[in-house]
Amino acid sequence: MTGRSEGLDSREPVPIVEMYPLAALDVGAGEGDEVRVTNPQLDPYARIAAFEISAVRIEPVHLPAAV
Repeated sequence: MTGRSEGLDSREPVPIVEMYPLAALDVGAGEGDEVRVTNPQLDPYARIAAFEISAVRIEPVHLPAAV
């Protein structure tokens, strides 16, 4: 698992999603937008989400406007 690598954490401190631009537009997301990646299934051994090997649903996260 690379989730606890200091080198990777310093490069990308938060999880990121990379998508083909037209696929992002299809789900209503643009560059820099927050999205929710949903899949209820967990890896049976590690008990973590198996996003690399399974289909997922990507939904834009609608944040309230800044006041």
